[in-house]
Amino acid sequence: MLPRGATPTHTLSASPAAWEYNATTRGLFRDLRRHLEWAWAQYAGADPFAGDVWQVALLDLRINASRRWPATHGVIDFRSVEPRWLREIVKDWARSNRPYVQRLRETLRACQTASHTLTAAGRTDPAGLGAGDFTRILDAISGQRRADGSLYSASHRNLMLHQFCQVIEHGRAAGLMAAVPDPFRPTRRHRVREDPNEDELGKALPETVIGQLDAHLHLLGPAGRAGAITPADLQLMHQTIYRILRDTGRRPGEVVSLRVGCIEVIDGQHNLIYDNHKAGRMRRRLPITTDTAKVITTWQQRRTRLSAPPALDSWLFPSPLLRAQQSRGHVTPDCVGRTFKAWVAQIGTIDSELLGPDGTPAPFDPALITPYALRHTYAQRHADAGVPVDVLKELMGHVAVATTMGHYRVGLKRKQQAIYLVGSLAASSRPAEKTDCTINSGPGPGDRLLDEHPAGGEGTRLLKRRGRRPDLVATSHALHPGAGGADGRLEEGRPAHAAGQPAASRATQLEGRRSPAARSVWSAASLSCTR
Repeated sequence: MLPRGATPTHTLSASPAAWEYNATTRGLFRDLRRHLEWAWAQYAGADPFAGDVWQVALLDLRINASRRWPATHGVIDFRSVEPRWLREIVKDWARSNRPYVQRLRETLRACQTASHTLTAAGRTDPAGLGAGDFTRILDAISGQRRADGSLYSASHRNLMLHQFCQVIEHGRAAGLMAAVPDPFRPTRRHRVREDPNEDELGKALPETVIGQLDAHLHLLGPAGRAGAITPADLQLMHQTIYRILRDTGRRPGEVVSLRVGCIEVIDGQHNLIYDNHKAGRMRRRLPITTDTAKVITTWQQRRTRLSAPPALDSWLFPSPLLRAQQSRGHVTPDCVGRTFKAWVAQIGTIDSELLGPDGTPAPFDPALITPYALRHTYAQRHADAGVPVDVLKELMGHVAVATTMGHYRVGLKRKQQAIYLVGSLAASSRPAEKTDCTINSGPGPGDRLLDEHPAGGEGTRLLKRRGRRPDLVATSHALHPGAGGADGRLEEGRPAHAAGQPAASRATQLEGRRSPAARSVWSAASLSCTR
């Protein structure tokens, strides 16, 4: 019992411990209130899924696949879906499937786009809808843009297309679309496909961008204190996370959940021990360089001096937040993503590999610099270095090679290197032949026709490189389809009349076998030969 006029000291204290205690208390009260409201709704027999506005705290729905605990904040407002029939269908779909809250909001966003599309087109009567209206909705979802005018990623738009089609199919199966004609439904799988330029590297960051990020690494990390961790320790923590992401290609969730003692040395080789949460494969091992191991061990030594609660001692990157406000005791991928975004904004303009109209480097899109992009960069770096795809699959921790191939692109430079390599090997393995036909040293009319002919390509270049006469059967199978022996090719370097057949009849037979494009190229090649 306090004396008259006395005030509880913890309410007047300005110490951090008092504020932490108050924040913890407020968190407990919020949880208590949520449980009481949910219990009262159960006792009163109220349906939390009734009406057009749902309280998330009463739905008992999990947040998403990676945060599998009930969502407690916000509302789900279906009133933005104007057609009543569509609103009832998406509500029934949510009641039946009980999706994650994140997936429910994405589905509702797709239905909102469908609602706006039908309203703008004046197609509010469900009895008058048809296949054209459904296609119009799919086109609108495929062109969804952010607030800044940029398109959503292809994967996000494909997800919205899939969710909208799922809602319509659910309405058909549940008998809720009796008033809507049957053609208003998906007839095939609709997908948004990105067709990048062959010089583009997908989501991988160019090495020039990585170099600029490394040059500004001292700017990475919060400038303020968080809990018991000082700003200098926070900055070093985030800089270490960036280096590990860059050098190992692990997912952000796999890096932030590293444990103390995650480095092992076997026969002088350093290995990183991590947990692949996505595939449920724990304690995976990845070979790393000595420099990367040194970065981790340096942070481990600094980690021992942090004043973190004993419950966080096992994590390499402990969370600076309070226990009631953190996920599992370590830094979260969302926290790393927010820090990346603030870091890139602080750096300012980052030059790309492309040149602008004035000849100076064009600015790189800062929205592409994300923690997960470093995983694609890791895959692209190893692919460009010639690492076999089966080895890269193991380094990436994938089950299928197709998944690995989706993390990098084969650029135009690598294609050119492959062509030059194969061409040089073919030239070195071909024996020198002495013929009575030589290609003119200077460009002649035949060379010009070969370059300009639409049926050019490898067969045309082969003719120009080998310098064969029309009566020498020394070209590729594309110019002589079906001619020759069992392998479909004629013997190279032999005159046509050497096959035991008169030259005139042999040439006539070959002329009939060639395609029109091949005959035209063959005629052009004759102009550049000297007899």
